Amino acid sequence: MAFNFLKALKECSILYCEDREDVRKTFALILKDKVGSVSYCEDGASGLKSYYANKPDLIITDIEMPNMDGLEMISEIRKDDADIPIIVTTLRGDQDCLLKSIDLGVSNFLIKPIRKQTLFRW
Repeated sequence: MAFNFLKALKECSILYCEDREDVRKTFALILKDKVGSVSYCEDGASGLKSYYANKPDLIITDIEMPNMDGLEMISEIRKDDADIPIIVTTLRGDQDCLLKSIDLGVSNFLIKPIRKQTLFRW
């Protein structure tokens, strides 16, 4: 029996951290019919709290956010769970950011703007 990615996604819980409300709303529309549940946060500090409260199956996070950036949040989460899949989204495609993401064990690194087809490729 073949693995059914869309069925697995329907049972998945996602934590999505993004400081721009328009981007969060767009992702909400993209994810609403495909994912079991999504928690939305506007910065890394609230994302970290949501992570501990909900223990999602997957994290998608922006890097540049107020209060705590995405890389700081990931670093804290990795202290608790070294294996949770994390996807980083960013407008910045610089080498330092990419290398830090690799060091933190992110699953994927996506440059914005992100198309729906690109997001569901993983």
